[in-house]
Amino acid sequence: MKMESTNSLLTMIDDDHMSIKSSFDSMINSFLQVSNHSIVMERSDIEKTFDNFIIIIGNHFVNEEFIMNKYYYEDQVLHRESHRGYLIHLKSLRDKIYAGATVESIVQALSDFFVSWDHFHVSHADKRLCKFIKSLDIDDFWNHSSD
Repeated sequence: MKMESTNSLLTMIDDDHMSIKSSFDSMINSFLQVSNHSIVMERSDIEKTFDNFIIIIGNHFVNEEFIMNKYYYEDQVLHRESHRGYLIHLKSLRDKIYAGATVESIVQALSDFFVSWDHFHVSHADKRLCKFIKSLDIDDFWNHSSD
């Protein structure tokens, strides 16, 4: 995939956020339907759905960390630590799912996670990163040398 401008990088981050939100909404809706007995979902499908959500978020974090590293983002250590904290938290929730946690408890924990991620990370840390990207005025990000 070729990105050629500052706007493309910002669009990529925004698209990632929209994909995460869409995946989250779909996952929560499915889990709520299971909780309300509207649909039947095998435990393995719940686990796979959650694992896919972790992959989507993890890929987004990799994208951001690549940008931060390539352009020497001054807050990259703190931002990366935030990513690690969210992934550790999600993996802890995954372990609870695999251990047989109720769908209701999963939905509540995921909702709490998403509110925290959206409010603290996206609305603050990622906005600072986007402001930094805007200041770069990149002509051709993917062909830019990081030497």
